[in-house]
Amino acid sequence: MAKVRKDYTVVETKNKRGEPRWTIMLARSINVSTCNTLEHATMLTAALNLDPYYLDRGQTRADRLAAEKAASSRV
Repeated sequence: MAKVRKDYTVVETKNKRGEPRWTIMLARSINVSTCNTLEHATMLTAALNLDPYYLDRGQTRADRLAAEKAASSRV
């Protein structure tokens, strides 16, 4: 079982127009991502706390080609 971390947290921020946004922070100082909904930010934070490389998965050429092939077969 993966070690559960508490490195990633969700912080509510506002954009230039004053609309709420939720920022995922690493160690409460490094901006990792920004989400439009709290639900998406919470889901992403939970995934990152379980697997710090969650956002890096699927970035190889083979992964991208497999995803493209799967998407084209659905059409």
